[in-house]
Amino acid sequence: GREDKISGLVVPHDNSEASESLIHVLNIASSFTDGLALLDKDQKILWCNTPLIKMLDAPQINVEPSFYDLFGDVELLDHQLCPIESCRLSGEIRTSTLKLEDKQYFEVRVAPVFFDENGSVEQFLACVRNTTTATFQRQKLNAIYQAGLELGDLSPQEMIELTVDERIELLKSKILHYTNDLLEFETVEIRLIDKNSTQLRPLLAMGMQAVAAERKLYADPKNNGVTGFVAASGKSYLCDDITNDPLYLPGAPGAKSSMTVPLILHDEVLGTFNVESPLDHAFDENDLQFLELFSREVAVALNTLDLLAIEKA
Repeated sequence: GREDKISGLVVPHDNSEASESLIHVLNIASSFTDGLALLDKDQKILWCNTPLIKMLDAPQINVEPSFYDLFGDVELLDHQLCPIESCRLSGEIRTSTLKLEDKQYFEVRVAPVFFDENGSVEQFLACVRNTTTATFQRQKLNAIYQAGLELGDLSPQEMIELTVDERIELLKSKILHYTNDLLEFETVEIRLIDKNSTQLRPLLAMGMQAVAAERKLYADPKNNGVTGFVAASGKSYLCDDITNDPLYLPGAPGAKSSMTVPLILHDEVLGTFNVESPLDHAFDENDLQFLELFSREVAVALNTLDLLAIEKA
């Protein structure tokens, strides 16, 4: 649906009633989901709406606290400037991101509202939006990119000293490291397609039942579970409830949901990447996107190993 946004404010010409009239307008805007606050030149809060109080889990305002009092201990992300002071100096809208101690992130956009006879800003309007989820997603995407660089980073010395099998073991350890620490998945299985037989041969498995890890599977959508379907179709598969999914074959002990993505390089399916969870509906579309992105990096690294194996031969 459409998100409500403030496109403008009506300010009367009578300066003696301007603040009261603006507050009246802001009270009408209290239903907006973004937090709003009217500040004086000393950053004291003259008015704020209910969503801001709820957003920050702040106590009801009985006095005129400073704007930043609502946030507690904060820091400006990536050495950004204070949006209020930056707005005061420029006389223009300024935006910065605040990071709280509990790892929440808030975008704060500040606009000048009233100017004195010297052109200095007398009052500001601050719009606050919780951007924690979006910030975490952006940070995770950046981390996946960096992990991808690390996965395929084999130094000339390593290429000389390590055998192909040792390089594969090195890659496997890196994959498990990033899968645990970055993606926070504890149960993982990666299989690669044997081009001659189309059999999906296990590359690594963590947290899977032995019978599942040793199960023979093929890149065939029939009778080969989710893994066979994904390998054959090249399409990702999100399984919210394994008890009601006809494709699912038992994998991790106590698993209740899973997601499986193809390892694709240059439009060719190299294999599959499967993760499972003991929780119902443990994964969402964001998790699927992150796993798909990471799987692309894994596919590139696997291709590098294949080339190294050919050169070694």
